[in-house]
Amino acid sequence: RGTLPSLLTAIADGTVTATPDKPGGPPPTLTKPYRFLLTATDPDDLRDLLPGLPDALVHDLLSGGGLPAAVHDAAIGSTDERAWVAVARNAGLDIRDLARLVAKQLPAVDAAAYRNVRSTPSLRRTIAAREPLDADLRAELLQNSDSQLLRNADRRTLAPLLVSGDPELVACALRFGCRKTAQQYAYVRVWERNGPDAVRALLAASGTGTATQIRNRIEAALKSGTGPADLRASGEPYEDPATLPKLFQTRTSRTTVRDLVHEPYAHDFPLLMSAHRESRFATEAIDDLLRHEDATDEDRTSLRLAMINSFRGHHRIAVDIDPAEWLRTEGFGRAGSWANEAVAHGVLDPTLLVDVAYPARDVVSGTTGFDQDAVLAPMRIRLAELTRTHLAGHAEAFAIALGLIDTFEASLAELITIAAQAAGPPPAAEELARDAAAALEQALREAASATEEPVEAPPTTAKPTKRAEILPDERTKLSAADFVRAVAESAGSASGAPVEIPVPADPAVLASLVDVWVGNAPGYEYPSWVYEACFASASTQPRVALGRRVFDEVVANDLIDRGEPEVLAALADNASLEEVTVQRLAAVRAGTPAPRPDEYPPSERWPVPSRPSSFLRWTGDNHRENGRGDGLAEAAYRHGILGPTELLDALPTVALLPLPSAWRNRIVGDRIRTAAEALVAQRLGTDRELWLRALTAMYTGAQSEPLPTFLSRITEPVEPVEPVEPNEPHETAEPTEAAETAASAPLTWDAVSSHERVGFDRAAGFGSKPYRWQWPAGRLLLLAGPEALAVLLPELGPDAFSTLWAFADFVGYHSGEESNALIDYAFAAPDRSALHAVAWADRSRDTRTRILRLDDPELNATLYQVCDRVLDAPYRRVILSRVPQGRTGSGPGDLLAWDPVLREHLLRNVRISADTLPELRARIEAADVEVIEHAVRLLHKKASLTEQLIAIRGLLRYGGADRITDLVEQGRLGATAARVVVKALRQADPETTLTERIDRERTFDKLLVKLRRCTGGYYADVLLTAGHPHDWDAFLAEHAREPFPSAVWHRLVAHPDSPPRALEPGRLHPTIAREAGLRSAAHARAAVAHGHAALGDVDWYRFVDRAVEAELLTGRDLVHEARGAGTVLNWVAEAVHRIEVPDAIRLAGIEAAEEIASLATTRLGVEQEAWDRVFAALAGNDSTWDREASGSTIAALLSR
Repeated sequence: RGTLPSLLTAIADGTVTATPDKPGGPPPTLTKPYRFLLTATDPDDLRDLLPGLPDALVHDLLSGGGLPAAVHDAAIGSTDERAWVAVARNAGLDIRDLARLVAKQLPAVDAAAYRNVRSTPSLRRTIAAREPLDADLRAELLQNSDSQLLRNADRRTLAPLLVSGDPELVACALRFGCRKTAQQYAYVRVWERNGPDAVRALLAASGTGTATQIRNRIEAALKSGTGPADLRASGEPYEDPATLPKLFQTRTSRTTVRDLVHEPYAHDFPLLMSAHRESRFATEAIDDLLRHEDATDEDRTSLRLAMINSFRGHHRIAVDIDPAEWLRTEGFGRAGSWANEAVAHGVLDPTLLVDVAYPARDVVSGTTGFDQDAVLAPMRIRLAELTRTHLAGHAEAFAIALGLIDTFEASLAELITIAAQAAGPPPAAEELARDAAAALEQALREAASATEEPVEAPPTTAKPTKRAEILPDERTKLSAADFVRAVAESAGSASGAPVEIPVPADPAVLASLVDVWVGNAPGYEYPSWVYEACFASASTQPRVALGRRVFDEVVANDLIDRGEPEVLAALADNASLEEVTVQRLAAVRAGTPAPRPDEYPPSERWPVPSRPSSFLRWTGDNHRENGRGDGLAEAAYRHGILGPTELLDALPTVALLPLPSAWRNRIVGDRIRTAAEALVAQRLGTDRELWLRALTAMYTGAQSEPLPTFLSRITEPVEPVEPVEPNEPHETAEPTEAAETAASAPLTWDAVSSHERVGFDRAAGFGSKPYRWQWPAGRLLLLAGPEALAVLLPELGPDAFSTLWAFADFVGYHSGEESNALIDYAFAAPDRSALHAVAWADRSRDTRTRILRLDDPELNATLYQVCDRVLDAPYRRVILSRVPQGRTGSGPGDLLAWDPVLREHLLRNVRISADTLPELRARIEAADVEVIEHAVRLLHKKASLTEQLIAIRGLLRYGGADRITDLVEQGRLGATAARVVVKALRQADPETTLTERIDRERTFDKLLVKLRRCTGGYYADVLLTAGHPHDWDAFLAEHAREPFPSAVWHRLVAHPDSPPRALEPGRLHPTIAREAGLRSAAHARAAVAHGHAALGDVDWYRFVDRAVEAELLTGRDLVHEARGAGTVLNWVAEAVHRIEVPDAIRLAGIEAAEEIASLATTRLGVEQEAWDRVFAALAGNDSTWDREASGSTIAALLSR
């Protein structure tokens, strides 16, 4: 407890005595005081002191943290090998000092240097080429043979192994990947060091890591008597120092240069620098040379200038010119990024941007890109100094400076000086004082008037940005108005005499309703009451709107007959009219009378919607001509003109497998696929022979026929086909020839199997997919149901399921919103091989939950391998807990067995990195004492206090209490954790004591503080999955007090436990809102009630369909809860009219229509004024009605 000088005196006198350690207590923490003494010790004394310090203290002092260069130099110059190893681990060590340590050629030092993050590729190659390699380092590198670790491996640690000559280490590098020339050189090194048998072993172990071309070349060399010499002669001259400089001069591709950096070229640094000065290297090469162990301070300065100047212009050869000289000799231009880099690296004084850089206008315009603190702050100080000196109180000088800035060609400093000189002497002090007093009086008056005005309270939710603003839905206003009138008329007529519902009395409202594309009009045609109202209106405004949009030629000619100039001008803007009508319109507008075309005579009735056959023909023609037709099909389906099964006749079979992307992005796309699956199941069922004939026909011209026709050819005898009628959608097909070709094709299962097999391995996952995969039969198989797949896949040979799954992914079938029979088949299959593939590839929450409920240790092991995202932490916890999910456990000891492969993986030594750290932290919650202890030893100081306490609690819970003392005494726990653990062990119930402390460390308040510091979603996910309790009422109250950053709030709402009220405040990304809205009925009601998505787009309609199908929304909910009355009315109208719609959607539409009819009858009746309010609101002509706001429901609309 005394002072430091007295302590040092007592140590020198020998009068200080050590305090005995408490039994079982943690060792004293000496690192901080010793580190302080270390920095104050003379280097010569330090070299003598190090050998007498304990091992643990030497490691803690030198292996981490910032230390003076003198300390590093003393440690390297000492004779203590422990100091060499420790300082080689220090990430703050200069790379040149690290090279000095590597030169000592000690395996333990080499291992520490290899693991150091500052180590360069060339230095690591030097270490890898030595023999013997440190045993622990070799074992660590060999773990990369595990496919799971290889996915997270680092090229910086694996690529140097190519020069090792060790077949096992080289195999790891080859499997990670490198260029073919490097592969060949690696084989040469193995051959020269270990002989041809090692080469053969490497060929077998590397698998697909060795390219086929190189494999063939190596096998040929093994048969030759001069194999190594032949391979060297045909390979890259890696050992020639002149090779790499030439390549760096000629290669500019980023990928190629990165490959060159990591490949085993000999480095002659002076030669590299000389070549760089002749012809500037690519940025990636310069970046590597900057960190090179042979680079001198002068070399680094030159390279750093080249790197900085690359921001100014890649075309320059004089790359190491001084930035200040560059400012004097060249205009500034758009060099903001260059200035930031130059200032950041200390090679440019930011005040020179004011004093030297020219022209002034470029510097001023570049300030938006300058770094605020490093560049702009010194510039402001310099500008303020110049302004005070030359412009203070001189309004005329200010005006001159502002007027000259756009044309002045010199610097800002010169501009200010010249402006002051041009303006003459500044005003006298008395005049300045009078002006200042007047300005102060004016400011006081303005401030007094401002205090009398009411001050609005700040908003409680985050204000949406302009990017987040959503345009109102203008497409549904006419269909909504028409549907309300229709249900009101129907309800009124059902009670007796026909009821006549008013039409809009305001011409502006009627014109706004008419102003929609005809495809958005109900039934793909304007209703008759719209035509009647437009032609009967005393104003031309409705007819002008109709003229711009009219699609029917008869109506267009009726408008021409009226001869109204405004309407004629509107018709001239209509690009959908046919040529004869356009010619007549031009003649009438020119003053020449023109008769009405004979093909469009006057009609006594208004146009009616087109026939379904016409839409079918138009859709088919459009698809054949330009590959589209999706818009017509969408309109025909949503208006109830055509059903999905009928639309199958508009497309060839091959176009359904899968549908074109434009079709998949339509509402009708999902329904067409469902109809196709149902039709295939109905026609082919599970009959092997029928399926074989159908799959064989996919390789013939029959695939160009529509699916119904295609299946008829398969299931019915081949008969002559009568010619198709003109104007039918398939008039270009040749069904007779296609059918005959299909009938004559060979019927074998081998013929319809994929020639490209994609296997699946539990450890490595799926094999690689072909670049261009042609498998016509596979496309038809994607329409098969699980029952049919159970019959067909065994006939298609081994790897049939994994191949079909990979093919489905290749053609884009796994979109997340489409039903997938492959998953259902996998869960019903007699063996679990298919389920392993599903567990590996399908990331959906439902599928993973189903897999966990099977309580299969092997499946859990497969799932654990791919749960590598932050949001996957809950799945890993469940797997590591080994608690049964498909049944109720009988007690704490009722745990699932470990899968041996997973347990072996959990007990491996893993190099701690940003990729592996989250998974290591998850291991401390495993229900296995060995796994927990191993994780604690690996993590050491990387584990937080809470994580260490959770690990100790796990050891107590699962029978590992005897291991705790070792962990404490060996210092594997932090000092605080060790004290807490020792104290808990003295209690009667240590597990409860630890649990209480863990709960205090993981309180909600601490979570809230940490979330407030978050700015990105990733760290918010880490915190939300860390085990803290979640108080959602407090979350919502805190967000109302001060909104969380958008990314953080989105993660909170996306959490599976977030309540429906979380969907209410602020603006959410539509995807987050839709996913949350499908959790429960309350979530669905909140999602449709608040403004989180653009109303009327495909995603909104799909969400409502899915919510209604899942019985989360009812028709009454849509009337009384859903915002956007016009859009919701349109959905209800479509739900009633659509063909082959699911029963749940039909029933919800009927329920909503009945509720709307009741509200319209009781609250509107036939009163013109009441209906005008409804029409104006739907048309967007009522400023008191917000069509997009929460509360803009159908019930509110009809109750106004």
